[in-house]
Amino acid sequence: MIELYEIGKLYSIEEVAKMFNVETQTIRKWIKRGKLKALKLADTTLRVPQLELEILVQCASHHLREVTHANFNGRENYSCSK
Repeated sequence: MIELYEIGKLYSIEEVAKMFNVETQTIRKWIKRGKLKALKLADTTLRVPQLELEILVQCASHHLREVTHANFNGRENYSCSK
């Protein structure tokens, strides 16, 4: 089981959109398509863990298009696929 301190800070959809210089709808699409994981804190409140952003950036820096999540048990279980 992953501990909360391992996922880092939680960011709002708006904060993530500003980081990547995209619209909030783009972030919501990434979440819906599984390219980015988010935590649901309330009925409509989503937060993106810092760990997820690090994985997305790592994959993007390798010019890979898709993030594959084997399991939400820690960084070693995440991989990037072409």
